[in-house]
Amino acid sequence: MLLIFFVVVGFLIYYQYKKEKRLINLISVLSGPYWVLIPLNNLLVYKLGFLQISDDVILMLTVGLFCFFIGTLPVNNRCSVQNAEEENRDNLLKYNVSWMAFVVFIIALMGLLKLLSMFRSGAFDAVNVDEAEGVMGNGVVGHLMNFSYSIAPFVFLYWTFYPKKIQYLIPILMLVVVTFGTLVKYNIIGLLVTIFMFMMVYRKSLVKKALLFLVIFTVLIFVSNYAFTFFQKGANVDSSFYVDHLWTYASGSLIYDNYVFDTGVRRDVTIWYKLLTFVCALPNMFLSKLYDIKLFPHERQNDLPIAVNSETTSNVVDAFGYIYPSYGYFYEIVCFCVVVMLIGFVSALVYKQGISKSDKIHSYLAIYLSYFVFFSFFGTFYIVSGPWEIMVYALVTPQLFYKRKKKYLCKSE
Repeated sequence: MLLIFFVVVGFLIYYQYKKEKRLINLISVLSGPYWVLIPLNNLLVYKLGFLQISDDVILMLTVGLFCFFIGTLPVNNRCSVQNAEEENRDNLLKYNVSWMAFVVFIIALMGLLKLLSMFRSGAFDAVNVDEAEGVMGNGVVGHLMNFSYSIAPFVFLYWTFYPKKIQYLIPILMLVVVTFGTLVKYNIIGLLVTIFMFMMVYRKSLVKKALLFLVIFTVLIFVSNYAFTFFQKGANVDSSFYVDHLWTYASGSLIYDNYVFDTGVRRDVTIWYKLLTFVCALPNMFLSKLYDIKLFPHERQNDLPIAVNSETTSNVVDAFGYIYPSYGYFYEIVCFCVVVMLIGFVSALVYKQGISKSDKIHSYLAIYLSYFVFFSFFGTFYIVSGPWEIMVYALVTPQLFYKRKKKYLCKSE
């Protein structure tokens, strides 16, 4: 089954590349992590004590990825005309990037002040550091950080065109520090992946360098996150700890998919309930605060072993595993295929709109590709309010910084 998966998914990636003439596209962003991680786990990493991903799971993922691909076919992305990088630079000048940089700087400064306050209050002391996870992302500062993620890619892109203007890089570095201070790994990795996806659309000449930087920096962020906690606790751990936890973080959700066909995942709800959990993720952010209620809530899954050593556990399934009906009745599997094709169709529409030739710059595509497509192997971000909130900001916020036509024409002259 592993060979069939590798050939089928590899064909889908190759077909889309030949069709679009883009190595990084909707299909490769979704399928690439699966195509790499599953063979690595089942052929090599399992020797370190991790469980192998079962043939049932590999079949489910093959069908899921294929159905997503089928859903994209009605949307013609064949060699869609894109702006040249010079056009993207000119379009970027239509936005008041200096004000964007200033806003990111102020939000990052507020975050640093909150971080300093937490340090002074002992939040990162040995006895409290575990409880500090996620605190930086709460409250007003947390929402402002989400706001900044919708415009930070603009600022970084501007700096790549004008690297001597270091004042545009400083707010981004400050935001990275503040985001790291949340001690939530996917927050900082999500920011970096979003910026990478943004570069993929508007500065393709730097994609190879950006990809290498993303891989190296992601590993460094992961190790640093744990190292900081252990340093605060005064604890010493073996280097194998980082290897085990890195793989748990990367592939734990795929291994956890085994339980979809064993004990079952959320058997008490239908696929339609799960879809409504996606839809209600953002409204629940308000309803829970105002009325202390949640519609179609997601319940945390049980921690279950993903390695021979039962102490290595996970409680996350990937996006396909979350949607898949655990009972596996025929009509439910048909619904699963239809739903995945529908998600593929909608994703293709978002993708086509985002990459098509335009006189404006958008960050919503980078955010969508990052949280709702790329991170599918890691978990189900449709059920989390944060990415939806950032997505809404990305649809609205950049337009607030769009200059009047006369202003940017005068500047370009």
